[in-house]
Amino acid sequence: MKFYIASVLAFASSAFASLSINSPVAGTVWSNGSPAIVSWISSDGSPLTGTVVVQLMEGSDPNNLALVATIASNVDASAGRVQYLPPASLPGSDYYAVRVTSSVDGPRYSHSFKAGDASVTSPVSSAITVSASSQEQSSEA
Repeated sequence: MKFYIASVLAFASSAFASLSINSPVAGTVWSNGSPAIVSWISSDGSPLTGTVVVQLMEGSDPNNLALVATIASNVDASAGRVQYLPPASLPGSDYYAVRVTSSVDGPRYSHSFKAGDASVTSPVSSAITVSASSQEQSSEA
């Protein structure tokens, strides 16, 4: 009986691996028009399952971040990374963060980092370039 319970617990913990963002980190700077990488890993080394949505957030209060842009959606969690091209219209801020929301594990947030152009005050354009694994997609408003 003890073996059975231990086996079930081991399976359950591997079936729901916790996602951890490893890029961007504190001190990261994203420049408008230059490729930026968002990457994540399994915190316990087991394979990640499900899909993720990757979003750019902004705000000086980490408990009250505003959604700036959806970088990628429906990305296979096992891909472990997406590439983002911050648009020329991204305003400058020291308080950007990335939210990666797993269909299995829920949302995770990066440390805050600097991005954008301080001279830009207009809202962000919807032009997004995403690269997940070998797929690339681009949409423009």
